[in-house]
Amino acid sequence: MAKREAILVNTVTTLGNITVPGGYNNNIGLVTREPKDWVNLKPSELPAAWALWAPDVRESKDVQGHNILSTLTLRIRGIVYAKTALETELNKFTEDVEKAMMVDETRGGNAMYTNPGTVTPFRGPTQYHLIFDFDFEVKYQYLRGSP
Repeated sequence: MAKREAILVNTVTTLGNITVPGGYNNNIGLVTREPKDWVNLKPSELPAAWALWAPDVRESKDVQGHNILSTLTLRIRGIVYAKTALETELNKFTEDVEKAMMVDETRGGNAMYTNPGTVTPFRGPTQYHLIFDFDFEVKYQYLRGSP
């Protein structure tokens, strides 16, 4: 399995651990890597998160002989729904995502580190939804020719 794929699989598993008994603010409803029609999510699927990757920049030089060093922008798109205190619920869920992602910064041993980055909130499909993109920088290396 490619390192990038392993990192994404680990991320879905990690986000699936967001539960109130686990010390988080929320019980996550849905974690996916597949695009979703956010308007049609069931209440039991919210809050929800979609793990996707954005740019994956590789350095043009070898590291430690035959390894390529790569910086992956791992984007978590989240959606919350609330009739009141919508922004507060958004803040609680972004806190949950960051806390979960920092439990294992090596993404199951596939990365050197994971750093939280930019959070960009935007309006959801209805007045009761807010969506955010939370970017994480994931640094990993792989053997040249075997990503």
